[in-house]
Amino acid sequence: MQNMESLSSTAAGQEPPIAMVAGLPFHLLNKEEAVEECLRLMEWDATHYIVTANSDFIAQSSKNEELRDIIFHADRIFADGMPIVWLSHLFKYPLPARVTGADLILPLLQGCEDQNKSVYFFGAEPEVQDHLRTYLKEHYPSLKIAGMASPPVGTIDSWDNEAYSADIRAAQPDLLFVALGCPKQETWIHRFYQQTGVPLSIGVGASLDFIVGRQIRAPKAIQKMGMEWLWRLSANPSRLFKRYVHDFFTLSELTLKQWIAQNMKTDTSLKESNLVNPCLGDWELVILSGDVDASKVSNIQDPEIESKPVVIECSAVTFLDSSGLGKLIQWARRAKAVQQPICLLNPSRAVSFLIESVNLQEQFPSAKTVWGISAILKKSKDETSAHKTKTPFRILPNDEAMDATTVGDLEQTVLEVARKAPQNQVIEMDMSRVTMIDSYAIGRFINMKRRLWQQKNDLVLVDMSKTVHDVLRLLRLDQILTTGGDVESLPNPNQIKTRGPFNSDLSLKGHRRTA
Repeated sequence: MQNMESLSSTAAGQEPPIAMVAGLPFHLLNKEEAVEECLRLMEWDATHYIVTANSDFIAQSSKNEELRDIIFHADRIFADGMPIVWLSHLFKYPLPARVTGADLILPLLQGCEDQNKSVYFFGAEPEVQDHLRTYLKEHYPSLKIAGMASPPVGTIDSWDNEAYSADIRAAQPDLLFVALGCPKQETWIHRFYQQTGVPLSIGVGASLDFIVGRQIRAPKAIQKMGMEWLWRLSANPSRLFKRYVHDFFTLSELTLKQWIAQNMKTDTSLKESNLVNPCLGDWELVILSGDVDASKVSNIQDPEIESKPVVIECSAVTFLDSSGLGKLIQWARRAKAVQQPICLLNPSRAVSFLIESVNLQEQFPSAKTVWGISAILKKSKDETSAHKTKTPFRILPNDEAMDATTVGDLEQTVLEVARKAPQNQVIEMDMSRVTMIDSYAIGRFINMKRRLWQQKNDLVLVDMSKTVHDVLRLLRLDQILTTGGDVESLPNPNQIKTRGPFNSDLSLKGHRRTA
């Protein structure tokens, strides 16, 4: 039950193509497209986070499994550095441009001011925040600032994160900028972005220092040349030299591994899949063969990942390039978002070597036989269903009528319980006292279920009266709200239209968040 997120590629439209560079995936977007993606993600009724990863992110994530997983499953990953863009050309699926956190901030502030959206700033020193307030008043006078917070020096675990999250949630911002530096900001965002309930969270590192003039960014000409890293090194050599040298050698090593793996070809005599029967299990089978490269990847049909596990039979794949690997990564990200397993059946040497070179073995478990695949899927199913053995937590509303005047307090109670609950906890809403429910309250229940799903928990309604059950049944929500899972089937709460006490008209076209 990961962020239904995210993957917001499935929740918020088609995910952009992905290219793998030195062990991390990056979306193929330029600056303007990245800004549009951010503004679009802010419109959806779900929480998202974005990572702008530079060479240091690559170096740190190569040794930090948690950071690598955080970046891998971010809603969007942008290349914050020209070295990454240059290296992407080696893999024949080049990134169009770099997109830095500093490039995103000002356009997003302008977009928020134009669209009457609010922004919260978390991190940076109090002095920087004071200068930032002055700057925003002068340049964005109509911008709604939801709040600012500056945690003290120390580890994340030493902070009062419950209070910070509650303050951000109460402020209800549309956009959260987190300026703590890598990996602290990415770790904090990943741990708390669902609790804060902010539609979009972005780590921006030292970008706020650039805005207020505490640090001077390289001139535009140097930025266009891709030499901003050299400008920063010359400005602070004692702090950055050792880091840049380490990043250079790590990036070179990872790039060489991927380049060798991507240029490996399996014996071309393997033309047909060795799988005799494509219907050997309760999964969706995808058979790949030959050269899986940029010329073919657009013709590969995406599997129905939301409905069943996906097994990729790839024994006859002779070549896999960055675009083909990017397609597999998209599938793995979608699978993680809906907690469906995805695995490789008898991968060829070209596939297995490339997967190993970029450290994706955890995302793509593999087996040589159908029986091995069955064991992988069974283990995944057992882990996913483990929450069913836990005793559900039950909440009993006191009000007989569930409407706009009563459901708000109940929603806060549910979310507070879920925030403190362990993962995979089922929260039961005892509806035995409720005799009336309106469309607004039903919409809030849908929102609660989505939010709990994102936190790897679930909400189910139990012991409801016949009147309430009939309303849900006529809205076609009786099975969805009274059983675990099926969150992808939930409509947008704002698109539930009632024509009288029981009649309904549902639109299931999207989950767009309205202001």
